[in-house]
Amino acid sequence: MKILSTFDTEFKKKVIAEEKRKYGDKVFSIHKWRFFLWLHVLAPAVFLIIWFILLAVGLAMIDVSETFQIVVNVIIVMAMWMFVYYWYSVLKQYIDYIMDFAVITPEQIINYNQTGILSRQGRTLDVDKIKTITVGKEWFLRSLFNFGNIIFLSEWDTTSRWDIELYFIDDPDKVKTKILRTIETTKVRHPDDVKKEEQQ
Repeated sequence: MKILSTFDTEFKKKVIAEEKRKYGDKVFSIHKWRFFLWLHVLAPAVFLIIWFILLAVGLAMIDVSETFQIVVNVIIVMAMWMFVYYWYSVLKQYIDYIMDFAVITPEQIINYNQTGILSRQGRTLDVDKIKTITVGKEWFLRSLFNFGNIIFLSEWDTTSRWDIELYFIDDPDKVKTKILRTIETTKVRHPDDVKKEEQQ
């Protein structure tokens, strides 16, 4: 479904197909953790529906006089605004789940982040500019369910504008190993590293 040029559900397939056309089997894509949909979309949606039903039943059962009817109306309006706000938040998480992705090629790391229906951010990092690839896996839940973040830092990371961070990645250590295998054949070695190898 393509609503605007910045919101195309087929965009991911097109990008992956184009990169596979150039690099063949050396290309793979990274998506959000498999339980992200359950924890950040489905569970909050169920909670919102239950909360709305309980609120509606509770307000219907209250027999109020005309004096308190204004208060009840204010509560209903506030509840509706909260309901709409939290539904938008759930929708945003769903958009992140289906449309955020990264593509790893032997020459580049390409990351796309759908920040809204009207905006999408794309960043590309050449593999020969990568200094480090780190895995962030803090907190108990990340260790229990084996998910975390993968951070690519380049040689210009002093302003924190030359990095790419992938969030909620399933088994990030395994993904990191796969990334290293993909890019190690093309990553340009630093001259100092070459001299060290020659000296050994």
